[in-house]
Amino acid sequence: MKKTIKMMAKQVIRRELLPDLLANEALEEKVTIDNNYRIKPSTLFAFDCQLKPIQDKYQTVVFDQEEGLILLEKMTTRSLFYQAYKTAPDRELTIKKFLSRLLNVTGQHVQAFGSYAYFSFFSLRNRPLDLVSLHQMRRFDCSQEMGHFLTLDCRYAFETPLPARKGSAWTLLQDAITLNAACLELLRQRASMWGCQLKTSRQKSLLTDPAYQRSDIVASLKEVDLYQLYQEADSKIIDLCSDSFYQEFADEIDKKCWKIGDLHNLLAKCSHNYIEFK
Repeated sequence: MKKTIKMMAKQVIRRELLPDLLANEALEEKVTIDNNYRIKPSTLFAFDCQLKPIQDKYQTVVFDQEEGLILLEKMTTRSLFYQAYKTAPDRELTIKKFLSRLLNVTGQHVQAFGSYAYFSFFSLRNRPLDLVSLHQMRRFDCSQEMGHFLTLDCRYAFETPLPARKGSAWTLLQDAITLNAACLELLRQRASMWGCQLKTSRQKSLLTDPAYQRSDIVASLKEVDLYQLYQEADSKIIDLCSDSFYQEFADEIDKKCWKIGDLHNLLAKCSHNYIEFK
């Protein structure tokens, strides 16, 4: 029997999915309201509904493979994307930025972790910012101004708006998948340096499909000096406790008045500049 693919788009959620659940008084049984949700490997897709909140209060709608449909009142897709960013070690973030420059691909649209990656066609400064888990998708198609991601089990196809510039959607998607492949290759090389073998997911998805990778870029990684790369990454990670780091901002603080409030302001400014530096 042929599987029926359910198209999931914002208008479908508004006009069909949630109204049906409400009509059957099954909203609490079928939907989870969780303002502490974090994107994870089981996340399928997250819709940005900030401009027109669901039921006038839910800013984000998440489809999770294990938890089902989740509504978030306070957490936005940007918050989810940033939370994923914060879970990565500073060293890995520095290496990712280095790889982006080295391979001349953009890393602003993806949080790449090797075996899984979260992607958006729009950067943090744009709206809407729908998020898709590339490791949960098997195919991507686009028509006119919309893109469609088909899940691994072929149950759902998630619809999301595409950038206005023609052809940029494919470029952004390829860059994201290629950058993830590059990160995974570096992880393999590092494991080999330690005498280990990296175990990766054998699941076929967009992340592992060569058709979505720029093979020439991935191949060029073999010429990268891995030891030097990690040394450069370490040199760019600033120690917040070092005298030189505090000295950089000391001139902006009144040295004659070292009160507890001034110290808090100093630490807050150092923390802000450190985050911007990363």
